[in-house]
Amino acid sequence: MNGVNPSIMLWAAFLLGYDHETAESIRETVDWALSKKFAFAAFNVLTPYPGTAFYERMKAEGRLLYDGRWWLHDDYRFGYAAFRPKRISPDELSELGFRARVRHNTIFQILRRATDFKTNAKDLWSLFTFFAYNPIFRVELHKKFEMMLGYRGLEREFSKRHQPAVLKTFHKPCVADIPAGLGAANSELKINENRKGL
Repeated sequence: MNGVNPSIMLWAAFLLGYDHETAESIRETVDWALSKKFAFAAFNVLTPYPGTAFYERMKAEGRLLYDGRWWLHDDYRFGYAAFRPKRISPDELSELGFRARVRHNTIFQILRRATDFKTNAKDLWSLFTFFAYNPIFRVELHKKFEMMLGYRGLEREFSKRHQPAVLKTFHKPCVADIPAGLGAANSELKINENRKGL
């Protein structure tokens, strides 16, 4: 970090999953990042975006997952590896990326980094900025991990949450839940509810 003004708050960004990386080297990267007390840090899984040389290389080597279209695939979630790394499994890479974010954002680590009086606590504005954003990042890392992507993902989530009440096993059906086309069954239910005073 030679040549960097030692009083500047830094946001460090790390990409995890290059061909040379192992589970151990990723853990070492996180250890190194923690030792530097960066104000903020992002630990992202390397992702093959369409139109990039990396995507084309992964495609040529047959290493793309999710049919090569992770951004549209129903099973892909935020934080998942979208390719097969050389030295670890895709699941292991996804988990290591998540664990890196969790480790950096534990309450202990946030408080430890806040005690860096050269950067994060050099003045009230820096300390305010540090404590304004770190709790947000801590919450967001859990909200975002395994989140569905894009409009199709939101559409699927919405439809799961708003299924007709008759399909929910924990819900007792009432007249409003029964489609009118059920005929006699619908009439029988209305009669039974009327007897019970519902």
